[in-house]
Amino acid sequence: MATHFAVEFARDLGLHDVDLEGDNLEVMFAFASRIVSHTVMGLLIEDVLVEVALSFVSCQFMHVDRKGNEVVHGLAKLVDIAPHYYDLDNFPQCEAKHVLEKLYKKREKEREGSKNRK
Repeated sequence: MATHFAVEFARDLGLHDVDLEGDNLEVMFAFASRIVSHTVMGLLIEDVLVEVALSFVSCQFMHVDRKGNEVVHGLAKLVDIAPHYYDLDNFPQCEAKHVLEKLYKKREKEREGSKNRK
């Protein structure tokens, strides 16, 4: 879940007051209202809320329109288009670095798999 990684990234950066934005209205509403259901999604949301409570002085969850979230989507596409843009050798040791490393490895395996199928 992207919000979980965003919370870990903000924590690893040492931030204390954060605003988390997402383009899924239902998910952002669930975070903002702090209402947890006994579903798989509810348990994931509860996990993030516990992490937020332990990590930050304040945290706001806000819904943004997909167009308002274009920067984030652009950065995700940049990883696909120009993976060399993020020099992981100079990236601080944190969960975000591990996530990017996993993303790079996944993309590499996908490229190798598509080459092998040809």
